[in-house]
Amino acid sequence: MDIPPEIAAEIQALLERARELHSISLSKDSEAVLIHGSIGYGCYFSPDGDIYIEEYDIASDEPPTIDRSRLAQIAALVLSSQNMPKLADLLPKRPANALSCNECKGIGWLHQELFRRKFKSEGILCDKCSGLGWLEVS
Repeated sequence: MDIPPEIAAEIQALLERARELHSISLSKDSEAVLIHGSIGYGCYFSPDGDIYIEEYDIASDEPPTIDRSRLAQIAALVLSSQNMPKLADLLPKRPANALSCNECKGIGWLHQELFRRKFKSEGILCDKCSGLGWLEVS
């Protein structure tokens, strides 16, 4: 993905800081840095535009899976923009003819009421639209 120079520089600074002080937030190859994560996943970004989600099962010894699909990149941008708001600028813009996502009712999140009340979070990111709230036209 093309990343504007100012955002790439910010990611580079995070990457360098992680290399010096917090290597646990580096990707296995040390070329990307974790910007957002929770139990079972991490969103990694490199300054050259490699954006992906690494998923793992905490109850398993299986190695993590890495997803670099467009939907995974969009999900990583949506989730990570909570920690780095400039990343939201990289999200696709909604075309006039795009349909709202039926799964999340155009919100981008599922189970918001429950999660806001119990966990003070947005909910679960919609896996159909990856948090956009609308579906990309093929």
